[in-house]
Amino acid sequence: MTTRILMLTALIFLSGEVMSGDTICVPVKSSGEGNWPIPESQFTFENAKEAVRKLELLINQSMLEADDFMSKNHNLTVIIDGYLRKKHIAELEAINSKNTERFKKYFCEFLKDEAYISH
Repeated sequence: MTTRILMLTALIFLSGEVMSGDTICVPVKSSGEGNWPIPESQFTFENAKEAVRKLELLINQSMLEADDFMSKNHNLTVIIDGYLRKKHIAELEAINSKNTERFKKYFCEFLKDEAYISH
């Protein structure tokens, strides 16, 4: 797990910020109580860096003290994952890749199916 975190940290810090402020997907609506979708606007460079910082703290914490480890882990890694996906799309757009629309579709599916706050 520590190697994975170090790799995520390196990817984020070396990759730079996604400059595109454009919305890629239609906003996901909550499907009811206890379902809190993460808005696309939350997948930013700054939020990804903060998620990495918090994940590193969580790794160094005793799991006996981290009673909500699973939800914290999910919430932090989904921010990192979403940012990297959005960054990939921006890079594809920059080179006018024919794959851009396919990865936009994948990103929108990610928002709908995986990008939610766990509690």
